Amino acid sequence: MPNKEYDAREISITVDGEQIADLDSFGYDQSKAHELERTLDGGSVWVKGTGEFSGSFAVKATSDNVPMLEDLFQEGTVFDITISYAESEPRSESTFVDCMLTDYGPSDYELDGVPTVEGSWEAAEVTHR
Repeated sequence: MPNKEYDAREISITVDGEQIADLDSFGYDQSKAHELERTLDGGSVWVKGTGEFSGSFAVKATSDNVPMLEDLFQEGTVFDITISYAESEPRSESTFVDCMLTDYGPSDYELDGVPTVEGSWEAAEVTHR
């Protein structure tokens, strides 16, 4: 499964229209569901399912965005995530559509002596530009 990890200093992440401050890490995996089905005449055909995207993030616990992320998780809100890439990347932007936080809470490590919070998310689709 392809996995992308990004240096948080080289990208910006917007969640539900709000840029995330004090981002430590952001990464995502993508997969496609395909099934091989037999036909009545004895042949077979690939049936393509929907794409599925999942990822994780970590931010400093002192980030101004922590309350907003907490609300998205507690309320089960659907939102979009937009990544604006560094100039060295082949794409300028990716937008994950219809995301939901599946896990969120304090992590077990610190960044520069500051505790962090981390979360996991899933999305139905992505568009790239």
